[in-house]
Amino acid sequence: MQKKLIKNLLLLLTMVALCFAVGVTASAEERTIIDSGECGADGDNVIWTLYNDGELVISGEGEMKIDELNYQYPWDCYTSKINSVIVNTGITNIPTRSFNDCRNLTKVYIGDSVKKIESSAFQFCDNLSNVYIGKNVEIIGSGAFGWCSFDNAIIPDSVTHIESQAFYCCSNLSEITIGGNIVDIGIDAFEYTAYAKNQNNWDDGMLYIGDYLVKVDSSLDSYTLKNGTLGIAAKTFYRRTDLANLIIPNTVIGISELAFAYCSNLTDLYIGNNITHIGTAAFAYCPKLKIINLPNLVQLGNCAFAECDKLENLILSDKIGVFYIDTVYGCDNLTSLTILSSKCKIISDLTEISPPSNFSNKIILSGYINSSIEQYANENNYHFLPLDGENAGIVQNHQYPTKWNEVLPATCTERGLTLRVCRTCCEIESKVLPYTEHTYSDEFIVDCESTCTTEGKKSRHCIFCDAKTEETTIPLAQHTEQIIPGYASDCINPGLTDGLECAVCKEVIRECDLIDELGHDMGDFVVTISPTCQSEGEEMSKCSRCEEAESRTIDMLSHEAEILGKKDATCTETGLTAGAICKNCNTILIVQEIIGIKDHTDTDGNYKCDMCLTDMTPEEPDTPTDPTIPEAPKTPSDPTKDCDCNCHADGIKKFFFDFILFFQKLFRQNKECACGTAHY
Repeated sequence: MQKKLIKNLLLLLTMVALCFAVGVTASAEERTIIDSGECGADGDNVIWTLYNDGELVISGEGEMKIDELNYQYPWDCYTSKINSVIVNTGITNIPTRSFNDCRNLTKVYIGDSVKKIESSAFQFCDNLSNVYIGKNVEIIGSGAFGWCSFDNAIIPDSVTHIESQAFYCCSNLSEITIGGNIVDIGIDAFEYTAYAKNQNNWDDGMLYIGDYLVKVDSSLDSYTLKNGTLGIAAKTFYRRTDLANLIIPNTVIGISELAFAYCSNLTDLYIGNNITHIGTAAFAYCPKLKIINLPNLVQLGNCAFAECDKLENLILSDKIGVFYIDTVYGCDNLTSLTILSSKCKIISDLTEISPPSNFSNKIILSGYINSSIEQYANENNYHFLPLDGENAGIVQNHQYPTKWNEVLPATCTERGLTLRVCRTCCEIESKVLPYTEHTYSDEFIVDCESTCTTEGKKSRHCIFCDAKTEETTIPLAQHTEQIIPGYASDCINPGLTDGLECAVCKEVIRECDLIDELGHDMGDFVVTISPTCQSEGEEMSKCSRCEEAESRTIDMLSHEAEILGKKDATCTETGLTAGAICKNCNTILIVQEIIGIKDHTDTDGNYKCDMCLTDMTPEEPDTPTDPTIPEAPKTPSDPTKDCDCNCHADGIKKFFFDFILFFQKLFRQNKECACGTAHY
């Protein structure tokens, strides 16, 4: 039930985004769903829905999933139908080539929960004219919006990396608003845009987008970067062999890959203390660079200072997470490498040379006790200078300058560190600085969000630890409304209208109203059992909304009589009176009675019955016998007198009867002779 409620809320958020973020005003009744399905890394954590008006909505929580082998998506067969894309809040990424080559796509809304727009996500959407990028996007991948047609791009403050060709060949892109936290802008990220082609956007041979230098006029041999510059894009000064010196303002936080690669005459380079990111091979093959100090560096790309022959001293901050040995590959004169981070991971297996041959026996690796740099020094027989412990910074017979170089400012939670380098052998002497007082931020930070039941809190935080000051109460928030779903009434049960409640405190804002029951809607009666003249019938009526039924009896039908005719009696047969039976069931309705046989009649006096011709001659009376006269003796009869068989014949007669007897036997006919003998 909870999962279903979440999906309903996501659908509601989708409609809100449609109406207010992208400007879609069509009502829900005016459109239908063409297709939908799952596209999440965990299956149903992300749902896609395509509507008949061409809008594709992505809803859910977490990461979207791709077919990494073929870069296929479930909506690939609908690319020609898609004209707008809504990625709702809750989604964390837009995968590689998600909407690549959607030629009819014109509008895109990316929710505020999205962290990364991956490579080629909207590439070749050449009719894409309206894009909203969520306020929490951090990475815009390579080619993400390449060859699109929008004319305005607003890149939020949350973005830190814009990868190569991210907006490549966006020929209509003339206005770009960019945030202030970007540390890396990839190769040709804004190449062939209307903004880059507009000469009004160039100043002293340099093209800036916001406070980021993205391109320079290669015909010049010197440049003055403007105050407030935050970053230098990839390959900005690539192969500028005529560039000898450059001051990078203290405000710069990022130098992208190959930015100064192959600047073979670059000798004097001042890098500000606030730089945090240096990209891959950013200063590779700059053979005249000598000392690089990066006190706040967080990320240093591989081969960043490769083949810098004159580089002698490299100091990395306590914030650095990974150090590639190949970063200083070919730096034959490197004598001092200091890594102030005790947790920095040292990677040395990217090339076949491990440890690299350019590390001389005179190099001193400096860091904290039990750090990865100490472990590396011990494993590869290099000198290690501890920066803490009882022997911290203890070095004899070195010529140090009087001025210390602060490489790690002290804070309220960590001690600081200053270094100085021996002028003779580049040995490093360090000094630990004591803890400082708390440094509080100027702006208030919310410690606890207010709700409709609980007040929130905000305060100013120390930028180095969890200390707080000026704690302030935040008033109660308004209720977060959510629907209490009602239900429809039926024939016998009442229903309820939708209500409202607070999603946080569950306080009822609007009660659910009762809806009266509808009552049965009975239809016409239909005969289910037809009546007969022997049994009753039945007919039934049903409710159109439920299974309620009502039945009633149909009276029996009357018998349908068939008349049986009268039969008169004769002097040889009895008669019958008239009767009747039912045609349908053969029930006797009127019983026929027997009329007795009539007497013979002789109307013409010929002693024969008028009807049956029976002889009616009267019998003569017997003559009385005289008992005194004896009866004459009876003469016995001759049995052969009337015999017709051959048992008493002779001569011709016998032959004749034998002939007849033959055929009687043949056909199995038997008869009895007048003499009583049985013959065939």
